[in-house]
Amino acid sequence: MKIKTNILRLIVIGIAILASEGCSPPSDKTLEDRFIEYRESYFALINMAKQDDNIDWIYMLSTTPENALTSERSYEYRKRMVNLGISSLYHDNKSDTIVMIVQRGYMSSTLKGYVYSEKELSPLHNSLDDLPHNYMPYVNQYKKINDKVYIFKVYVN
Repeated sequence: MKIKTNILRLIVIGIAILASEGCSPPSDKTLEDRFIEYRESYFALINMAKQDDNIDWIYMLSTTPENALTSERSYEYRKRMVNLGISSLYHDNKSDTIVMIVQRGYMSSTLKGYVYSEKELSPLHNSLDDLPHNYMPYVNQYKKINDKVYIFKVYVN
């Protein structure tokens, strides 16, 4: 019962975070500052995802594949994600990347967030904020902010 109550609280908090994001994605500076301030928490989440290599997606309300995590582990992910302002997490084992989406574009056509990658990603930009609207739809654009961490932005029309 306690876990169900905690999950409900996380869902409400998650919805509040998504609603507060509005139509525009956060700026590069906002994402960089947030990463620097909560660096340990981001890497704790990244390490969790690396350990749980059986997951694909973690959303506020579900996990793919279903039943990939215990309810306790699922709660731990969602608690960390809410605290970091992450709406969903994608673990791509083929490319060895972990994508943490901050804005999913419910009211816009933009996805923006963080990517952890063991390999160098491209194309790299000095600023994702300066890219024109609808720049190269469906192609991730990156700005490196740490040795293995990038901010990404993609237009998904």
